[in-house]
Amino acid sequence: MLRAVMRDLFLLLLIATGGALRVPTRILRRPRPVSATAAVLDGTAWQNMPVCNDPRWETVRLDDDDDSQRELFASAGEAIRCGGAVLVVPELVTPAECAALVEICTGCADEVRDWRAAAGHEDPAGQIRLPTIAAWERMAAASANTASAGNFALGAMPPEADALCEQILRRAIAFVDAELPSVAATCFGTPTIAELHENGGLEFSGREPAINVYGEGGGFLAHKDHQALTVLIPLTAPDEFAGGGTGFWTAEQRGHRVEGPSVVLRPEAGSAMLFGGKVTHAGLEITSGRRVVFVASFSPLGGRQQRAEEAAQSRDLYGDLT
Repeated sequence: MLRAVMRDLFLLLLIATGGALRVPTRILRRPRPVSATAAVLDGTAWQNMPVCNDPRWETVRLDDDDDSQRELFASAGEAIRCGGAVLVVPELVTPAECAALVEICTGCADEVRDWRAAAGHEDPAGQIRLPTIAAWERMAAASANTASAGNFALGAMPPEADALCEQILRRAIAFVDAELPSVAATCFGTPTIAELHENGGLEFSGREPAINVYGEGGGFLAHKDHQALTVLIPLTAPDEFAGGGTGFWTAEQRGHRVEGPSVVLRPEAGSAMLFGGKVTHAGLEITSGRRVVFVASFSPLGGRQQRAEEAAQSRDLYGDLT
C-alpha cells in the first residue's frame, strides 16, 4: 500500500515538472591515471578557485566537491589542522631572492651529485636536498657524525643561501602571525609562531629547512609531514620545467598507490603553499628542465614521539621526521 502511494506521488511530481524531476547524485571517485584525475593549476590559474579567498592569499580546497565539510573550515587554522585545504600566498619571496637561491643551490647540487657519484653513493634520480646548516648539524649529530657537520660539500647549503632561507622562513612566519592568526592559535597553541621560533620553541623535520633541487626524473615520494605546518615555496617558474608540481590527495581518497592526486599545484615562483601534516602530498616527477623549492615543516617543541608513532602507522610515510 505504502509503495503504491509513493509511486503515485512520484508520478504526480514527474508530470508536474514536465519530466524534469532531478534526483540528487553523488559522484564517486574512481582510480584513474594522474592526468585524468588531477586538477592541474599552473601559474596563476589556481586563483580561479573561489573558496575563502582574500586579496593576500587563496585557499585551495582539496575536497571541493564535498559541501558537508565546508563549515569545518571557517578559519585558516581549522583548514590546516584538518588537512582540508592548501593556502597559497603569492609573492612571499621576491624574484631576486628566487634567482639567487636557484643559482647558488643548483650549482651546489651539481657539486654534491658529482661528489656522491664519485664516492659510489646512490641518490634518488634527479633529486638533491640541501638542508640548512642547522638542519645538517642536527642530522650529523643524530648520526654521531659530528666531524662532518660543517662540511658543506656533503650536503648542507652554503652560508649565503642559509642566511637567505632564514629570512624567508621568518617572513613566512610573520605573514602567518599577522594575516592568519588562527593558525598559531589552532595549530601551535600560542598567540604567535614567531615567539616560539625566536626562543627555540620550534621542532623541524629532520632535514629541514631545506632546498630541494629536482632535475629530469626527480621527484619526492607521496607522504605526510606529521607536523603542525609546512611552508613549501617554488623558486622556479612553472615554464622552467615539464611535469612536476606538488600533488595533493584528499583524506577520502584511497591512497597514492591506488589513485592520482585530486589537485596538482604549480604556482608562480615565490608563492608559498601552506598546509598541515595530515595532507598526503608529493613532488611529482620532472620530465625535463629543473625545479627548485624551499621547504620547512615544523611543530611546537615536544611531541616528537607521538608524531613518530603516527608516522609509523601511516601508509604514506617517507621518513623525514628523524
